[in-house]
Amino acid sequence: MNHKDFKRDEKLAGWSFTVEETCRGVWEATGEDRSGSTVSRTGTTDPQIILEECISNVRALEFERNSKS
Repeated sequence: MNHKDFKRDEKLAGWSFTVEETCRGVWEATGEDRSGSTVSRTGTTDPQIILEECISNVRALEFERNSKS
């Protein structure tokens, strides 16, 4: 596996992200928060796009969590 990227998003405190090439040309982006919850996206497009999609999913999850509070 090829580790492509690691990113912390300041707007998503407590989340960290990784992107790995799971097999040739297939990328998986995973976000994990401090409590161990994970969100992931997999695809064959540009790994940066897969990462941004994962971050977008986390933002939607956080919005949903916060609206229930």
